[in-house]
Amino acid sequence: MVRVILLLYLVSISTYTVLTSSLTLNETGSIAIELFQEMEEKSVAERNVEMFASLAAQWDDEKMVAVNKRSVEAIREVYTFNKDSTTLLDFACGTGLASHQLIPDCKQVIGVDITPEMVQVFNQKLSAQGIQKDQAQALCLNILDSNPTQQVKDLRGHFDVVICLHAFHHFEERVQTAQKLAEFLKSGGALIIVDIQQSHLRDDQYAMDNSQIQIDGVTYGQPSSHSQSQSHSHGHNHQHEHNHGHNHGHNHQHGHNHGHNHQHNHGSNEHLDRHGKSIVEKLTQEEMKQVLDNAGLKDVLIKESYTLTKQSQGSSVQIPFFIAKATKP
Repeated sequence: MVRVILLLYLVSISTYTVLTSSLTLNETGSIAIELFQEMEEKSVAERNVEMFASLAAQWDDEKMVAVNKRSVEAIREVYTFNKDSTTLLDFACGTGLASHQLIPDCKQVIGVDITPEMVQVFNQKLSAQGIQKDQAQALCLNILDSNPTQQVKDLRGHFDVVICLHAFHHFEERVQTAQKLAEFLKSGGALIIVDIQQSHLRDDQYAMDNSQIQIDGVTYGQPSSHSQSQSHSHGHNHQHEHNHGHNHGHNHQHGHNHGHNHQHNHGSNEHLDRHGKSIVEKLTQEEMKQVLDNAGLKDVLIKESYTLTKQSQGSSVQIPFFIAKATKP
């Protein structure tokens, strides 16, 4: 509703402009829509960073650690690392819950995220372990930007593997996102994506609120004590990196989950961000394969990886994850 009112307001201004200028109504209406879209995107990006900035210090909770640990196990099942040569880029890295586990498997690990506070936590954890920057570090960069910085350009073609965990569903321009991520791979390098098979669950069933989760028979988190809970979703960076992320239609503020605070609605094709607000379109294995094929990648492998069971208020929901791997020609 807020979205509609704002657009109508801008169009009304455009109509007035027609009466006082040589522009046509169609021309000024188009200008109004463009202005609205620019305002919306700016709001998404700003709120996205604000949200994840506020979550960074608390991001590494028991459930998030467990999900990322299981996802890294899935990556190791489909990719062979060489600790003496493998270079890895973790896109929408957050606090490094995934890529930190892979540091012993790689020669170099670079994480990128658009939220400075997430990057700060990532690097603080490295410093506490005595890990040097030439071995691993996170950079606050928007590598999907259409006007990349020189620092972003310097990373292109540098990596053997690019990973994106629990974030790809956040992006609307998925083929373009896959193509951009592939730019950072060497020829023959692998793009690996781990995400939720979002095909059959209701929107509210994706959020990891004050529920418990179970993975491979092990339970994480505390049982919910009341129905009003702060939702805690999986993943990250959306751009509308961004992540991000994530792809985001919203009721909201991650990618990471990156949620947003302005209200608009994508209809039924959404799920919930960390605060229980609707943000993203669903993603299936079939859609993921089509994205990777259309992005010009080869040797596409997609399979179901593991299932997370969400337990809340006496009921349980099965949430399957898949892994996708494709090679840059």
